[in-house]
Amino acid sequence: PYLYYGEERGMPNGPGDRDEEKRTPMRWTPEEPNAGFTAGEPWYAFSTDDPSVTVAAQEADPDSLLNAYKALIGLRQD
Repeated sequence: PYLYYGEERGMPNGPGDRDEEKRTPMRWTPEEPNAGFTAGEPWYAFSTDDPSVTVAAQEADPDSLLNAYKALIGLRQD
């Protein structure tokens, strides 16, 4: 598997054609201000408000895309 900012969680791209417009701030938790990404103001809007693509939600779900990536990476390391 390869990883590219959010790929491992199924994070949707943001609007725009430039790469930096597609890679919006990462949502870490569903309940913290700015999704746990920053105490400041994010430079781009989040690409989604879907709480299922937060790191916290994906870590808690054994069948999540993030955990599938972790398993594949573990196999590769072995």
